[in-house]
Amino acid sequence: MMISKEEALKQLPFIDDKNLYQAVELALWLILEKNSPLKRAISIASNKKGYKIKAHIEKYVRDVIPREFFLARQSQNAPPEAKREVANRMRAFARMEKQDKQHIDDIANK
Repeated sequence: MMISKEEALKQLPFIDDKNLYQAVELALWLILEKNSPLKRAISIASNKKGYKIKAHIEKYVRDVIPREFFLARQSQNAPPEAKREVANRMRAFARMEKQDKQHIDDIANK
């Protein structure tokens, strides 16, 4: 799921504090345009714009960027070994489910 900085800014509620607004705007730019990790973007925005309460910046960023965005990016950035491990686990699970179903069918047909 892709979202642009402009779309995110439209969803942003009014923020009284100018430094907080600028920090949120910078964090959104870093995350959406420069593919920066969330915590790094918030840290940079906090330092550059002089707003020290990082939790406030993160709250606004998380409010306007859908959770699916972070989940998709997390799975894209997963190391190949992790992807293989998950695939192997899913195959093993499917095999076990098939055996369970066969076992139940054997019991029911006796």
